[in-house]
Amino acid sequence: MVKISLGGIDKTQYCKPKSLKIDMDSSHYKTCSVTLYNMKITDGVPEEGEIIKVDLISSNGTPIMLFEGHIDSKPSIKQMSPNSDKLEVQISSNGYRFIPYRRTVTETYDIPDGAEYITAKQIIQHLITTYLAVEGVQFVEIGVIDGKHYDDTQEFICMSIGDIFDKLAQDSNANWYINQLKVLYFDEEYYSYNGLDMYDIDTDYQMIVDFRNPEVSTSLQNYANKVFFKGDIGEETSVFKQDDAEIAHMASLDGGSGVYGCSVDNPSITTKVEAEAYCQKILDKRKAKPKTLKFDTFNVLDYQVGQMQTINIPCIGITKPGGGVRNYIVERISLSDFDGKRLTKNVEMKQLFPNGMGGITWSKSAQGVDFFKKLVQMANNQESLIKSIIKNNPSGATETKVLTDLKLYENGMTTTYADGSVNDYTFAKDTNGMITTMTNTTTGQSFNVAYFNNPK
Repeated sequence: MVKISLGGIDKTQYCKPKSLKIDMDSSHYKTCSVTLYNMKITDGVPEEGEIIKVDLISSNGTPIMLFEGHIDSKPSIKQMSPNSDKLEVQISSNGYRFIPYRRTVTETYDIPDGAEYITAKQIIQHLITTYLAVEGVQFVEIGVIDGKHYDDTQEFICMSIGDIFDKLAQDSNANWYINQLKVLYFDEEYYSYNGLDMYDIDTDYQMIVDFRNPEVSTSLQNYANKVFFKGDIGEETSVFKQDDAEIAHMASLDGGSGVYGCSVDNPSITTKVEAEAYCQKILDKRKAKPKTLKFDTFNVLDYQVGQMQTINIPCIGITKPGGGVRNYIVERISLSDFDGKRLTKNVEMKQLFPNGMGGITWSKSAQGVDFFKKLVQMANNQESLIKSIIKNNPSGATETKVLTDLKLYENGMTTTYADGSVNDYTFAKDTNGMITTMTNTTTGQSFNVAYFNNPK
């Protein structure tokens, strides 16, 4: 059963069958639309700005939030039939993303005293604290990367905060969004599918047979076999990585050079070695031609954006690889009313790259998800690494110690705790780029990193 509330009032009885639809993509852009009918003007016709909330009511009566956000455009109201006082009302919402766009500000940001630059993160934090906190928007330290480092004054004159966020995201190669709990996130665009609002999911040893209308396709849209680094690293020569075998193969197909190039940037990279490693990482992922799988299912809670999944449907050419690694990631979901009684979900999955991430276990805790989300950007499922960071902190940390910031680099990371203690670590990797050992640079203490596919 689905419950639809407007302004805190249950309006489920007015929901037109098969009209409810909720979409979410890998950029966490979430939308909802629904049509209410058989309403009278006295029944409380919704207005723009009102909050719509959609809950799935479980068999034991527990509500599971599927969507919450403001109605951000004037509802379409029409008479159902001539001489009738019954109305049909179409409403839509883009969640809470529009909140920053309705606040216009003028702000100047100078480089802080004693600093060499001001970061996009510092600007975002000030804007949220000063203007958006009153709207209920929250800033979560661990969900925001530093982003672009500006070495000059940044001035924004009569701009909406949303437009400022857009500029900061573009400058930082990042993605920003506000989830249905009004928490703002600003993270690396390439990893935007490492999502939040996750459920505990483990389908490694469950046979999912409820899928209908499977469709598979392949595209060259994001394909690249040569990757250039365009950031400022103080080198006169261009930095790039290419796959000669892929270039030769594509040349044999298209009769041309076979080169499919792209450029990347990362403001945290300052040396040629780091830039080459970053280009190689992107090349390893983009030189593949991943399949896209779409299907329908009645298991509306079994698939969430960012979830990894093993797929084995031989009849359409998809077979499970050796080792049982989850080889597809959910990139887009669409919930809709199937028959007025049941919800159906359309799932769009993208095949993982051969050297991409393996299985991921997600935590229900917001801090746990965000903490783990940062580590996922460096390697496959490293829950044991998280535990080791906390348990082996040489400053005497315990499992209750609060981690306030985690900065990841290509070959190391820095952890900062609420008591002000800071630890720097270097990574040792195997030939596949997987982290095998972490070493504290101050104490010299090292410990190994283990990997697994199933939750503990």
